[in-house]
Amino acid sequence: MIALIGVATRHQSEAIKDVYKYARQALHGVYQDDFGIVLDENSLEKIIEKLKNFRILIAMVLTGGTRRLITRLGELGNILILISNTKQNALASALHALYILSRANKRIWHIHGDVHELPWNTIRKVILGTKRLISLTPGKIVLIGVPEEYLSEEGYEVKNLNEKFGLTVETIPLKAFLKKLENAKPNREILRRISDMPKEAKVGANADETIAKMYSVAMELCEGAVAGGIRCFPIILRTDATPCLIVSDLLDKGKIFGCEADLAAIVTMLLAREITGEFPFMANPITINEENKLILAHCTAASKLFESVAKLVSHFETGKGYAVQGDFKENTVVTILKVDPSFTKMFLARGRIVRGKKFSEEFCRNQVVVEIERKPISIFSGEFAHHIVMIYGDHISELSHVARLFGLGVVYE
Repeated sequence: MIALIGVATRHQSEAIKDVYKYARQALHGVYQDDFGIVLDENSLEKIIEKLKNFRILIAMVLTGGTRRLITRLGELGNILILISNTKQNALASALHALYILSRANKRIWHIHGDVHELPWNTIRKVILGTKRLISLTPGKIVLIGVPEEYLSEEGYEVKNLNEKFGLTVETIPLKAFLKKLENAKPNREILRRISDMPKEAKVGANADETIAKMYSVAMELCEGAVAGGIRCFPIILRTDATPCLIVSDLLDKGKIFGCEADLAAIVTMLLAREITGEFPFMANPITINEENKLILAHCTAASKLFESVAKLVSHFETGKGYAVQGDFKENTVVTILKVDPSFTKMFLARGRIVRGKKFSEEFCRNQVVVEIERKPISIFSGEFAHHIVMIYGDHISELSHVARLFGLGVVYE
């Protein structure tokens, strides 16, 4: 999957062996094969067939005079990670090759610096996050409760999604879902979870069983998919039960599943999870004040995000059961992100949770106040649509690098 190789010119090679050795140790466990330092085009051609078997190539640019070696690696169609040395004119060759390959729309990420001072932890995260993303392809996302025309009506550019990430979308119409629901067997694990969880909601007599049946159908429809989503409101109106617990439980188990069949938010959650390993929280932006305190809210989340015990409460808009509600970790640094529905750019912002407990009856049950560094103009311009995603931790660096690697522009506010 991942190979490491160094490129240098022969008459300068003795000076950079220690640099390559240091990088090799810093990336230990990331790559599966080490091809050593290649000094000329003939040597590279001898191993070129083997290199074609790796989906990610890490090329240490150790000296100048290596532009042809780098562009030859770039021609293989692999994802190319360029790490250029600060000495021996390495940067000039890296930049020359980078320009040529970028014009051919090759997937390349370049980072430059003294080998002893490079952010190796970030580099490892970028490479391994990229590995996890490409391992999803070819993959599909299943949206439940929507017709095929829903995708174009919502402005989703599915072609871009497929070209950049190798993902396709399957839609399941509402009638097909409801028909399966009629004959479904309730999932016993979900029934036990409903029974065991604290409750602050009164629901219809059949709600628990309906939710457990929904879970069974969702699992069946999403089998083999990399992610899924469900269009909540039409289903709630026809069943008197919500899918909120289904979303929460699947997220807890590491399966990306989103509310309201919001494809852009689901893709954002998928990228966040694969790149950072964090559990994502999909939410409505409610408002932001003059102190740049942004309120986010939604009626479900992975219970693993909560510092409190998750409980079942009424769904905000309908009063039906159940929403899944808990308290977020206060005074915690978070990253706010969103891929736009055209799948051409990613919004990123850094913040800190200043309030993680529910404080209002005027919006959805999970509520968090995030103090961000500056007002997110792009979010309120509407170009990223109506949901945004929050994850714990500062992941701006790796997210922005991987986003650019996959052809997304980055809007950092």
